[in-house]
Amino acid sequence: MAVLLTRTDKGGLSVFYMLMLRRMGTQWLIGTEGQGVKEISAIFNITRLHTAAGNVGNWGCGLAICRAYSKVRKIPGGLLQDNLAHLAWIAEETVKHRASAHFTHLDVALQGALEQDLDKMVANTKAAQLIPNNKTTVVALLRLLLPPMKAQVSVTSVHGLRQCMECLGGVGYCENNEGGSLMNIAKVYRDNLLNPIWEGTVSVMAEGIVRVLTDKRLGDGDVFKNIFASLIKDVLDHCSSTFQGELPIVQERLEALNDLVHDAQKEELLYRGRQVLKHFEVIVSSIALMYDAQANPDTVTQEIAARWIRMNALPPQMNERSRGWKVLSSMDKHIFFGTPDVNLEVSAKL
Repeated sequence: MAVLLTRTDKGGLSVFYMLMLRRMGTQWLIGTEGQGVKEISAIFNITRLHTAAGNVGNWGCGLAICRAYSKVRKIPGGLLQDNLAHLAWIAEETVKHRASAHFTHLDVALQGALEQDLDKMVANTKAAQLIPNNKTTVVALLRLLLPPMKAQVSVTSVHGLRQCMECLGGVGYCENNEGGSLMNIAKVYRDNLLNPIWEGTVSVMAEGIVRVLTDKRLGDGDVFKNIFASLIKDVLDHCSSTFQGELPIVQERLEALNDLVHDAQKEELLYRGRQVLKHFEVIVSSIALMYDAQANPDTVTQEIAARWIRMNALPPQMNERSRGWKVLSSMDKHIFFGTPDVNLEVSAKL
């Protein structure tokens, strides 16, 4: 039985009870029984692309509100848009948004190349050196790139929208329904909070990419080396003349990820799954931004690419793999639960 609530003409509530009918034997079976996830996997690409695009759109909405607000908000000595510290802060957030947008739209282009005629879609376009002309390669790339895209873009957009709320001060936190809610960052933020969780949390996406990286059926036994790294190196060579100073930074990231993928066992990869996702995000966003700046020369576009790469450079002193992951994992347990004597066998009660 279900309860339906409706509003009357006078503004009151009316309650209706509705019986839920059970129809036995009339359901339709799609595919093979017990293989539901496998049967619907074809729509995973679209779902994840839709999620990331929504994240980028929500974040872009927040930044647009920040721009409009900065142009009219009065501060001592002028407008908020004249405050240099404010500009530096929001410019950095805009760089992050641009990186997420490029990551997402690169994956959209790959999905389009998979569904359409490659010669008609890619050949004789500026993307010819970015999109592989082999659909098997495109399939493998999508399996690699969609999990980190969904995970990282979802999370970074949440952080980005929080920054947009802060840009407006207390007004950004308040519910604002004026003008069709055009300035209601609070609602956009709440709506966007769901995306890192639904259709697979970050941890689920990390497990997914590890499965792909360790799948010997892909990429002639090494999908990372033969598919992913090969594409990245080709794009870096293509952009080398414009980004001579930034290339070594991206190459260092690629080498760090390569060492992790090929030196670690599957158990360690699962433990370091979020690090793997971050590496993919930085590398793919970097090559997408560089390629765009190379294909469409513009001083601002080049600066955005350079800033993104430099703000995500690996700290030279960091080498967590010098300590065994099992030792770190044991310490994680003590840190999280607060005592080395904690009994994890006790069932949790919510």
